[in-house]
Amino acid sequence: MPPRMPRGEAPAYSLRRVVETGLRTLVTAILVNIAISLVGKFIFDVPFLLPRSGAMQLEPLPIFNVIAATVVGVLGATAVFAIIAHFSKNPGKIFGIVATVVLIVTFLGPRTLPVGVGSVTKAWLMIMHVAAWASITIPLVKKSREF
Repeated sequence: MPPRMPRGEAPAYSLRRVVETGLRTLVTAILVNIAISLVGKFIFDVPFLLPRSGAMQLEPLPIFNVIAATVVGVLGATAVFAIIAHFSKNPGKIFGIVATVVLIVTFLGPRTLPVGVGSVTKAWLMIMHVAAWASITIPLVKKSREF
């Protein structure tokens, strides 16, 4: 049984462990999203045609963009978790709620793409969001008891 903390004080946590877990989730999330995009493209013929910034024409989604978006999401989530863990007695629960709300908000991105972007592409993008969310949230919440 963990020692009791005085009221109003958050438990000490290891920033090093948070960063290590964040880096592991980064690798996992990148691999999962690359796999999903490749399966979608080559097995299910998902076109992944999206507008380039400022252009009206649709172009294939570069794998670099999948990786870059995943990196930004994981780094942001890890930073948010570290902040929550610093101030909270129960960082796993709070982070799980915050991460789920952010996941729901990220669904607006694919849903607000222009009409020319197919619904299949939008659905696969949302699947990638869920996969990234799971790759990030589950390890951080599970490990939160050890930080």
